[in-house]
Amino acid sequence: MWTGHWAGAAEAQLATGGLVDPIQGVRMAPELACQQSLLAQETWCGLLELGPGSSAPGFLDPNTLEQLPYRELLGRCVQAPSTGLGLLPLKVTFRTLSGALSLAELLEAGVLDGETARGLREGRLAVPDVGARTEVQRHLQGTGGVAGVVLLPAGHKKSFFQATAEHLLPMGATLPVLEAQDATCMLVDPATGRQLWVDVAVRAGLFGPELHRQLLAAEQVVTGYHDPFSGTRIPLFQAMKRELVDRPLALRLLVAQLATGGLVCLRAAVATVSTGTFQGRPVSLWELLFSEAVPVEQRVPLSQQHKDGALLAEELAAALRAAHEQAAATARTTFAG
Repeated sequence: MWTGHWAGAAEAQLATGGLVDPIQGVRMAPELACQQSLLAQETWCGLLELGPGSSAPGFLDPNTLEQLPYRELLGRCVQAPSTGLGLLPLKVTFRTLSGALSLAELLEAGVLDGETARGLREGRLAVPDVGARTEVQRHLQGTGGVAGVVLLPAGHKKSFFQATAEHLLPMGATLPVLEAQDATCMLVDPATGRQLWVDVAVRAGLFGPELHRQLLAAEQVVTGYHDPFSGTRIPLFQAMKRELVDRPLALRLLVAQLATGGLVCLRAAVATVSTGTFQGRPVSLWELLFSEAVPVEQRVPLSQQHKDGALLAEELAAALRAAHEQAAATARTTFAG
């Protein structure tokens, strides 16, 4: 089966008219391409299964940072009136710990005020400038934690693992700090300032493979913990209450998160809905909460109850599913009338 670049090229060809036969210079439907041995049946079936939730590499949507099949990226394009070419519209989005948020979502969440939102829409303000503001940066990325060590007076910067390998720090002191660093954003290379996910960091030599398992567990504070009972991803505090993560570690990581900008919560918890725009694919509770299907008068009490701990993630997910189903039913009734 084709992988990587070749799978992407084949997928793009199939999404735009058929696989190209380089000998005859014509496009072929996938069924005919399989018969002519230009495409393996296994490859064709694999390409059909590609979707936003799949682990296979795809094409990046710069608005949402999703890896998408080419056919779906093409579907998000607008057609240029003069040429008929498909153009991908760039929206005003801000990079967050686990993806991207739209201007409307940040406005409704209270991260941006109305004047700033108008400035961005009218082009008077730029996304990088607004994103660099201290109060915005705190909500989107946190305030930054302890990145490494520096040897004075020489000024040599070293990662915690490097300092441990050189016997400058004991492992007992290094691991908790690395776990906290991982839980507050990503692992940081103090020499370059690069932020890396755990798998990338171990390949880059930022720490050794012996710490991979512990740091991968800490990384789930940002990405969410898999709940085997509900099949959803839940935030750290709820994972601790369900004994999915060690309590002393959980409390240590919660303190680190709070010290560097607050808890990563609704972006990590994921659910699925059976109707509407998000039908049939995993979507964060944040996206469901701030979608058009949930009216503001319902959104505010739901978010407050969840923040106060009165509404668990799965209870919030159930309420949001009901809201989306109600919105879809109302839309069908209105259309039918």
